[in-house]
Amino acid sequence: YEPSPEDEVAVAEHLLRRAALARAQSERQTGEAVLAARRAGVSWKRIGAELGISAQAAQQRYGPVPKSA
Repeated sequence: YEPSPEDEVAVAEHLLRRAALARAQSERQTGEAVLAARRAGVSWKRIGAELGISAQAAQQRYGPVPKSA
């Protein structure tokens, strides 16, 4: 079997879709972890440090904690 250029593109597109899905899942998990940390009283400074960003960037990205119902 000799792969054609179209086969290689299909593989590359598949890998890109998998990477995009993994990124979306990771972002969702990070958001959930930030929410849990904030509800537990963890500071934005500490959250930012764990994420490798500033406290301000963490707060802007993940926003205020929703009030529990």
